[in-house]
Amino acid sequence: MTLCRRPLSPLPADIPSGEPFFLAPASSVRKNDERCVTYSWLSQRVLFGLVYELLLPDYFNIMSLDSGVVIGSFIPSTEIVPGLSSPGDIDVLVIPYEGEELELSHTLVIEIKVIRASFARQGKSPNQFGFSQAGALLKAGFPHVAVGHLIVSDDRSPEHAWRKQLMAKIVDTDGACGPFQTVMCDMLPSDLLRRSHGRLRHNCPDPRLGHFSAFPWRSGTWFPEGERAALNPHMRSDVLEGVYAYYQKHGRHFLRTRRYPPADPVALSDFERALLFEWMAEKMRRDFS
Repeated sequence: MTLCRRPLSPLPADIPSGEPFFLAPASSVRKNDERCVTYSWLSQRVLFGLVYELLLPDYFNIMSLDSGVVIGSFIPSTEIVPGLSSPGDIDVLVIPYEGEELELSHTLVIEIKVIRASFARQGKSPNQFGFSQAGALLKAGFPHVAVGHLIVSDDRSPEHAWRKQLMAKIVDTDGACGPFQTVMCDMLPSDLLRRSHGRLRHNCPDPRLGHFSAFPWRSGTWFPEGERAALNPHMRSDVLEGVYAYYQKHGRHFLRTRRYPPADPVALSDFERALLFEWMAEKMRRDFS
């Protein structure tokens, strides 16, 4: 495969953990709007990384110390591929970088669907799986394409449905574990993930499409389930140039996520934080207009 590299310019803000990176109308947050749920997933960098490894395992596991990804969201498709009317938006656009260069040849686009589930409705599915939109993105010539189902649930299982699990605590700074203990756990998120991804795997019409299910809700991290997004043999160079042209114009709205966290994270200055809020407000107006 011929690599397509371009300068990493502009460089998105390096937002440290604990800082906000998106704004959304309160009414959209209360409704678990697709954009808000997607932002929640992207802001959980460990969970995002677990998904990225499932989708691009070979690439993820050779990424260098100075590498990472820049992530765009809810981008009008025609701003990258003129004439591409379906899907209307590219929900998530992930461009890896190494050093000071973008690696456009491994660009990943993801079609997102939200599943609003409960203990009583564990078989809940979205109205559409997202494969037709993802197939159109594959046909358009993007390098890697996937469908993601993000599960939200404020429900909990009744205690009679909790199951025994083994738990160990970290006991020192070297990461040593103490003895296993048996505890009772509400495994509803795990059950929802297994059911959701089983439906994705059963209904996927094209082995080149990746797919995953993730649970970006509650505290802690529930391991996602997924399968890789194969390299598109019909990847188009003009699509890669369209991705780069869009990034050059809107790069400040992208989220930068490093492959490895910095050893000495630097806090944002008051000026940087004010500028970041200005960019977040600008993106909110764009996304929710």
